[in-house]
Amino acid sequence: MGSNRLPGKALLKLGDRSCLAHVISRAQHAQEIRNVVVCTSTSSEDVVLLREADAWEAGSFTGELDNCLKRFFDCAQRDGSDIVVRVCGDSPLMPPSFIDAAVRHLRATGAGYARVVSVTVCALERALVAAVDPSLSDDLTYFIGRPEINELAPFEPSDPTVRRQDVVLALNMPEDQVLLQTVFSECSPAGPYLTLEETISFLDDHPDLRDSNQPYVQKATRCDTRLDLERLAKATLRSCSEGRRS
Repeated sequence: MGSNRLPGKALLKLGDRSCLAHVISRAQHAQEIRNVVVCTSTSSEDVVLLREADAWEAGSFTGELDNCLKRFFDCAQRDGSDIVVRVCGDSPLMPPSFIDAAVRHLRATGAGYARVVSVTVCALERALVAAVDPSLSDDLTYFIGRPEINELAPFEPSDPTVRRQDVVLALNMPEDQVLLQTVFSECSPAGPYLTLEETISFLDDHPDLRDSNQPYVQKATRCDTRLDLERLAKATLRSCSEGRRS
């Protein structure tokens, strides 16, 4: 809720529900997912997210505001999971099929991290131990994705029609809000939810809308990149011997 560029964006209405509700409902359609959990901070302004999670029959977890790695790890430990799929709360069009494919890819490769959404809890713990001070980083995936720490298994969707660098569908800026509100208001999905393919087709038919939030400028993140690989080598990790449950 504390976004600087678009305050309160998680609960902004897109069509008939909030951005967060779209995220939750799509994750609930994924076949490989056992628990859908809104993993947020202990900040008082994020309490409203817990109520939204409950309204859409999702679990919830609150953890450290400034240490995303520890927050995700503690949540996974509480729920007895060994694989975590991270779907950002500002990504209302994440396809359930993409979630499933990423989890299956991670299992098939035996790696710790399948960019961009799927990670083992063991990989989370290794990153948490190796980072000198993860509380000084806004980027959850930086440490997970370091090859000195974890085995990586890059993953991309197989359908080239959805691999579009010229289309921005995350909710970060006021321009994104206008685009997404138009999409969810004017697109009629053929199934239970609006798909990524339907969205891209609609935007290609409306190029002025498609290009209205371009160019996309990535927000600068703070990150203490220091590693302590010696500490990692000496650590006894609790999660690496467990089974694979998502």
